[in-house]
Amino acid sequence: MGDRPGMKPAVAPQDVAALELELASVKEWQSAYARGEQVLRELPERGDQQGFVRTALGLALHLGLICMGCTAGRLGIGGLKVWAAREEINLDRFWYEPASCGLNHAYTRLGLALLAKGDELGAFDCLRAGWHIHPCPHNTSFGLDARLWSTLVGVPAADHARGEYAEIARKFSPDGLRRVVHSLWTSLSNSAYQRTRPSGRAAERHGR
Repeated sequence: MGDRPGMKPAVAPQDVAALELELASVKEWQSAYARGEQVLRELPERGDQQGFVRTALGLALHLGLICMGCTAGRLGIGGLKVWAAREEINLDRFWYEPASCGLNHAYTRLGLALLAKGDELGAFDCLRAGWHIHPCPHNTSFGLDARLWSTLVGVPAADHARGEYAEIARKFSPDGLRRVVHSLWTSLSNSAYQRTRPSGRAAERHGR
C-alpha cells in the first residue's frame, strides 16, 4: 500500500444513500430557517462533536500540520508533505465536527501530495475517499474541495473517480465545484504538481 490513504474514518457516511439522508435533513432545516420559521426540526444527532479543550487542541494540531505541509511543498520535501496530510486524516477526530469539510480538505491535500510524487493511484484513492463526509454549513454552502478533482483533468484513468466526485459534490451544493476554488484553503496548500501542471479550470481562468 505504501503511500495509499488509510481507511475512511468510521464516523463518516459510507455510502451515497446514507449521505443523501443526511443532506436532505440539513437542507430542509436550512430552507425552514431561510423562510423564517419559528419552530425548526431537529438536525440528525451525530454525537461526535468535541468539547472546547479538545477542539482547541485539534485546531492547533491541524493548523500546525497544514503549515508544515505547505512549507514542505514549497521546499520540495514531498515525503514530509505526504506525512503532514496523512496525519491530518489520522487526527480528524479532534475537529469539532469530525468527518466534515476538514476531512475533505485533508484528503485533497494528501491526494495532491501523492500526485506530486507520481502516485496517481494514491491520488485516485484520495478523491474517492474525500466525499465520505458529513454535511456541515461550509460544505453545503461552498461545496467540496475541487483542487484534486480539477488537477486530474486529462488523466483518463481518473475519469470514473472524477465523475463520481462531481456527482456527489452537486448533492452538497449545485455549484460546489466552482466556488470552493476561491476559498482560503486554496491559498494555504497549492502543491508543486499544480504549479507545474495547471488544471483545466486554472487555465480557463487565466485565459479570460
